Amino acid sequence: RKLLVRYGAWSATLLAAAAYLVAVCAVLVLMPTIDETPSDFPADVLYQFRLYPDGTQVVLWATIAVVAGLFILVDAIESVGALNFAHAALTWAERLAALPGALIIGFVVGVTNNLVNNLPLGLMAGQTLKTAHATRLIQSAVLIGVDLGPNLSVSGSLATILWLIALRKEKLHVSYWTFFKGGAVVMPTALFAALCGAAAMQWAAR
Repeated sequence: RKLLVRYGAWSATLLAAAAYLVAVCAVLVLMPTIDETPSDFPADVLYQFRLYPDGTQVVLWATIAVVAGLFILVDAIESVGALNFAHAALTWAERLAALPGALIIGFVVGVTNNLVNNLPLGLMAGQTLKTAHATRLIQSAVLIGVDLGPNLSVSGSLATILWLIALRKEKLHVSYWTFFKGGAVVMPTALFAALCGAAAMQWAAR
């Protein structure tokens, strides 16, 4: 947080990544080399043993790269005035009736997740809600949209992408279209029910 305040989001991300790389390289250099594989160890077992750790490393570094890219995306979106647009959208939704406003905001946020990923969208939503002073129901609609929206497509959530990578390592292939066909049914249904439930709870609390 101190780096973020002092240098900004982009520079702080690069400095944190550089510090992580230095720490990892230092550990690799300092760790002793151990060779405990007997000469008659089966080659195919050794190959599988080496393959999966290497695959894990690839996924790990790819994830770090993706997350860094998402933070860069957030910084770029903020620089073009997206937060002001989001603030205006929330203000407009609050002028509507409670349930229609919550449904519109929830579904807009839910679908947008699949265009920019829910991680940068969640960061933007948090920043917007801090300054917008939105009603409790609108805040709930935004959070519900961020949580349930990514179930529409593969691109909606980093966790979904990582799970699909893990499944492919086990020879299980789920295509983008297959995921989308299921998500097109599950996501809107769950999102509608959750938003209606949030509106009902808000009404009951009065």
